[in-house]
Amino acid sequence: MSLGYVECAHCGERVGTYYVTCPYCGYRLMDAMQAIGEALPELVCEDAILAVMKEETE
Repeated sequence: MSLGYVECAHCGERVGTYYVTCPYCGYRLMDAMQAIGEALPELVCEDAILAVMKEETE
């Protein structure tokens, strides 16, 4: 697996694709569901993903 980079649409800085928000300006680079889906590809059950998101916000 190679690490990729994207350009932040808000500040223009080069940011690793593993970031959910830009470390320079805080702009959200991808939505939370997409981030969890990429981090945990074996989780295919939407209920399990929603449970993880709920735990993170509590």
